Amino acid sequence: MNDEKRGVKMSATSTKSIHLTKEEIELVRTLAKQEYLSESALLKKLFCEGLRNHLTEMAVTAYTKGMVSIGEAAQMAKMPYLAFFEELRRRRIVVLDESINLKAELSDLAEKFEDERLAKVAKNM
Repeated sequence: MNDEKRGVKMSATSTKSIHLTKEEIELVRTLAKQEYLSESALLKKLFCEGLRNHLTEMAVTAYTKGMVSIGEAAQMAKMPYLAFFEELRRRRIVVLDESINLKAELSDLAEKFEDERLAKVAKNM
């Protein structure tokens, strides 16, 4: 009886190939020996690390440009919210409390201090 008939789901995989220069091949061989991995295991490891880094970079960029919320960015990066928050903190990126309505807060301050310039800024937001 095969695994699928026993109720064990198998992940679908496929092979992708890339062309490497002689220097890149030699570097892969050297690193694989140093890390006690097969060349294919090392390539898979490096690919997965690169993919995670790329997703994180895309999510950080989207967040810092205001295109997505921190929660949406964490989903883009395929990371838990707190892990993504920590990544932003590690990069010294200021995280604003998204529950605060900045326009309303500025309007309240403008009214409280009777500041027309601040009221104008709040109005134009």
